[in-house]
Amino acid sequence: MLFHQYKKGKKEEDMKEMFKDWVKKYNKRYRDEQEKATRFQMFRDTVDKLPHPTPERIHYLADRTDEEIRRFKAYPDGIQHEEYAKFCRDLLAKEIH
Repeated sequence: MLFHQYKKGKKEEDMKEMFKDWVKKYNKRYRDEQEKATRFQMFRDTVDKLPHPTPERIHYLADRTDEEIRRFKAYPDGIQHEEYAKFCRDLLAKEIH
């Protein structure tokens, strides 16, 4: 299945194939199959919210929680460097292992 052919209501197998393409596109790595399954569900939830999912509309953070995404953003008073550095270390540790 080509990545751009996804439409809402597709079968689970089609969504898994799209996730596989997306993982490859963004070189995603997960600690284990359990984390991969969790990230797949988050990815699916994100994609299902999009009116017309296309590769351009599916962000590289589509497998992340709202909290994880908020931590990527700058705060009103600027980036909190220590917290951001810790978040990056934690994220890398999760994806490398």
